[in-house]
Amino acid sequence: MRGNVVAATLAAAQSWTNDQRALLTGDQDGNSYPLPEQIATDYDFDPRVTGVVNGAGANVRAFRVGFAFGELLPNYPYGGFEPAFALASVGTTSGLKSRAVVIENPTASDRVSLGITAGPMTVRLIRSFVIGVGTAVQWQLRYDMDPSGVGTPVVAVIETEEADGVLRTDALINPVIPEGAVIWLQTSGMTGTPGELCVNLEYV
Repeated sequence: MRGNVVAATLAAAQSWTNDQRALLTGDQDGNSYPLPEQIATDYDFDPRVTGVVNGAGANVRAFRVGFAFGELLPNYPYGGFEPAFALASVGTTSGLKSRAVVIENPTASDRVSLGITAGPMTVRLIRSFVIGVGTAVQWQLRYDMDPSGVGTPVVAVIETEEADGVLRTDALINPVIPEGAVIWLQTSGMTGTPGELCVNLEYV
């Protein structure tokens, strides 16, 4: 299980990453043999924008945590493994990689980077959820070789309402993203005062 999460604070990124350990199920006898974990922290800096994130003079725009978790399952029949893996609300479906972004206290004009593609990628699934009773956020994923550009939409504008974690395959309009492109999430509207927006894309 591999993935990336981007958040406005390091604590939020680390918290989401730590939650993914719950997807390690163990085998049918309750045995679990975790593989060595791989966790890496990276930062997006924006020296062109005046702003303080943490501490005087800090210019961290976003915190990125990449993770890889795994386990050996000596007594877990294949037929029982696939459904348990696919039912994760945010994670990976078999054969797909995952990249996620979390925005705490989202507004109607956020723009947060998901990083630069290391190679061509094709988005297969989009999952999202909002925390906050009766709240909703309108958002879109875009990419461009120029991070200051308008960008090409990966998906049509989506409104994610509270407790909405449905797959968004029907919203994909430009799912193929070239190598070296910057991907970002931008919001365009909201209802109420949501506490958190999470968008997870799964790709090959």
